[in-house]
Amino acid sequence: MLKHETGSETTSIPYKSLKHYGATGNPQSDHNRNNYSKDPAASLTRTVTNEHSESAPLSYQNNLINNSTVMDEVEADEIISASEALGKRETGSQSQREHERTQRTSSPVRMLSKKLVLLNVLANFLMFAIAGFITYHCFNKATVLFSWHPTFMSIGYLILMSQAILTFSGANLLTYNRHHKTKLYLHWLLQVTGATFITIAFVCIFVNKVRMGKSHFQTTHGLFGLITVIATLISIGGGVFTKYGFQLRHLIRPIYSKINHGIAGTITYMLGMITIGLGIYSVWFQEDNNAQVRLALLIGLISVSLYVVINPVTATISRVKTALRTTL
Repeated sequence: MLKHETGSETTSIPYKSLKHYGATGNPQSDHNRNNYSKDPAASLTRTVTNEHSESAPLSYQNNLINNSTVMDEVEADEIISASEALGKRETGSQSQREHERTQRTSSPVRMLSKKLVLLNVLANFLMFAIAGFITYHCFNKATVLFSWHPTFMSIGYLILMSQAILTFSGANLLTYNRHHKTKLYLHWLLQVTGATFITIAFVCIFVNKVRMGKSHFQTTHGLFGLITVIATLISIGGGVFTKYGFQLRHLIRPIYSKINHGIAGTITYMLGMITIGLGIYSVWFQEDNNAQVRLALLIGLISVSLYVVINPVTATISRVKTALRTTL
């Protein structure tokens, strides 16, 4: 029982009733405060982004995500990095921290514009068209061991690796409205499948050269191919480390592992596209395809490459800025 003095009168207010009014005496304000306390992600976002404003909206994080195609990941990184800087992550049990992380990485459902849908369909068409044309060219005359090398390489990089990278793009038609955990699972599955195809392709060309008695890695295409395969294995290893970055945070901050993986993955993907482009202009491919066909394939390859790497490059730049803000 608390007493409240009004003029000369003293009014008794039960404590249980007073709880509904909070510090401001406003039930609605107290309701909002309770909502912030029940939602760690909203509370943390309010503290980091607008700590001096008592009226920061609960939908702040969702608004940021809606305004950018890459903020579905970067906003979560910023919140996590800011909380690390403030020392907030050292409190609570392991299950509570995992629950907070899940809430921060969730993204709202959005609708893509007609232009983004058209661009997405065009990019996917080019991926499958180029890979299909290369595959047709490999088996047009005969089926030999060498035929599987360009086939699996083009499928592995042009289709599987491209789709793996696009899973995190906010403008990807297949995954833009999926939960972050679903995107992560698809990314991991496509990367492993693509790496399997690439490994088979590498073994096929290596064994074929041994059977033919030819030297290995004597052409520019061969050298780039070797570098690309090595870079792919390294990038996948970095992806495993990034996947368990939260558990390995005592070794390196999760945002740094994501930055490293983003840079390594983008470079590796571009190396793969360059290798395919060099294959298009190889002696073997030029025997049955004229200059116009090769130029059309090269333009399509460049277009697909630029479309795919836009999101990881943008996300990496945003993460670098976030890391600098929370470190300096």
